[in-house]
Amino acid sequence: MARTTADDCLHYIPNRYELVLVASKRARQLSVGMAKPMVEDEEKFEKSSVLSLREIGEGKINTDDITLLEQEAQKEPAQIDFESILRGFEETDREMEEKVEEEQELRGEQGEDTPQED
Repeated sequence: MARTTADDCLHYIPNRYELVLVASKRARQLSVGMAKPMVEDEEKFEKSSVLSLREIGEGKINTDDITLLEQEAQKEPAQIDFESILRGFEETDREMEEKVEEEQELRGEQGEDTPQED
């Protein structure tokens, strides 16, 4: 496997500071699923930071690309599936109620008094 070096990336983004910013922004985009990698994941499950540097080193991502991707992401509202979140809460509530009922039944079978509130 050929490794991407900082020198490879500096051919496309000549300023080291800008290179770090672009690579970190791209790595964040990849890690949160905002974008798909533009290079093949050779070792399967490579870290997003490695993928972002490989993309830059191959000339597939530059400063302008990052800016455009960020602007597009701001235009599109996040898609949140509130119904599935609510279903999850309802299931959790039911499970908790069942556990409380089971515990109350066990206490009743064992003859223990349930704690009384004063």
